Amino acid sequence: MENPDKVIMMNVAEFADECGVSDATIVRMCQHAGYQGYHQLRLLLSRDVGRRGEEQMVQDEERKGRSREENGDFIDYVINKNMESVIQFSQQIDKTVLFSAVKLIMEAESVYIVAIGNTIPVAEDLGFRLERFGIKAYTANRSETYLNYISLGSDRDILIAISQSGVSKLVIQAAEMAQEIGMKIIGITGKQISPLAQIAGYTLLVGDGNGLFTWGNEPVSHVCEMIINDLILYTIKCFIKKSSGTKGRKTFIDEVSEITSSEKMELLKK
Repeated sequence: MENPDKVIMMNVAEFADECGVSDATIVRMCQHAGYQGYHQLRLLLSRDVGRRGEEQMVQDEERKGRSREENGDFIDYVINKNMESVIQFSQQIDKTVLFSAVKLIMEAESVYIVAIGNTIPVAEDLGFRLERFGIKAYTANRSETYLNYISLGSDRDILIAISQSGVSKLVIQAAEMAQEIGMKIIGITGKQISPLAQIAGYTLLVGDGNGLFTWGNEPVSHVCEMIINDLILYTIKCFIKKSSGTKGRKTFIDEVSEITSSEKMELLKK
């Protein structure tokens, strides 16, 4: 009881030696206490020690968080948390899946991108930037609108579904509709085992979030989802450079870019 951390690291022989008794005495003691034997006692003790450790970690982080907020000393903390998330994410990205997904995007007649809540800006960012590469992309901040888009699509189109949890109901419904139409589905999610990952033919994992907001109902950070956007777009750029047949696709997009750039220059002059 006084040294649980020490006990869970010992086998029955080591524990008996530490206590100065026989192995059989240890086993009988465990059985008298209501356990099947020493192995079960050690497993349950290990679970309880882990649980207390997690609770203590949460309490410590809450105290640290309050201290950072009170002192305004949280800039390095936020940056480091994001860097940790990016490093973890970089270790699990599957290049084969990424390249296959990008090829689908480039070959699709239209690309539909769906998300809900505070993930909507991620979808809008990806849609806008895909269009700059001459790829027809449709997204919307209302589920009714993007469901309408998908319902008018065909099996020559693809769906990119974004949900960090992988269980967002409206995103799953959109994926199911696209699946019925025959679209191929790319899932961007933090959970390998989730309804979205099961439906998606291609799953790009972004990790479980960066832990910045763990003590309330604050929306999670989407740093890694935005990096996925960059990876998709940069891979497209590399594929375009290798393929001479796609050069003509960018003509009107270049014109749009020039128009918007000239507007920025006019504003700067004013």
